[in-house]
Amino acid sequence: MSKFFLCGLISLAVLLVLFFPIFLNADFYYQIRSKKVGFYLSLYGKIKLIGGYISTYPGGVAIHLSQKKALLTGYREMDEQRKKFPFQDFFTLKKISLHIRTGAEYFFSLYALQTVKTIVTHIRPKYGRIIDSNLSLVNGDELRISARIITKSTLFKQVKGIIKYIVRRILSIWKMKKSTT
Repeated sequence: MSKFFLCGLISLAVLLVLFFPIFLNADFYYQIRSKKVGFYLSLYGKIKLIGGYISTYPGGVAIHLSQKKALLTGYREMDEQRKKFPFQDFFTLKKISLHIRTGAEYFFSLYALQTVKTIVTHIRPKYGRIIDSNLSLVNGDELRISARIITKSTLFKQVKGIIKYIVRRILSIWKMKKSTT
């Protein structure tokens, strides 16, 4: 093979790796009786990354990754971390699927939520293509919510997001040091 052909092949392989789409699926399940939110993160909907359930405790949230391992975080810490992590730099939201099964007790409040979703999709048609929701009325006192959030990214977008995050942190540290001197 010629060197020119080999360089072209390597360049094509690097571009494919950098720009190949990565789909991250996040599935959430909530049932009112258990008062826990189950979650499951996967690549392409097939390769499991992590799963468990989330429960609350006074002052925060416990993320249970196994029967013996849980991460505890306070509400304030969660809010601070949410503000620091620029989600949109790393992922693009592709689809949100929401399925709600409810009894008569919760129906009217959830129907109001469904109506707000319909109004928002008429105001912003872009969100109508992203958000898909179903509301079912069943017998009994029941509330089950399942949601699937699909995001898309590339290795290039991940590297770019990490660099932006590092630059922002350095600038904020530099501003803090400059203001204290």
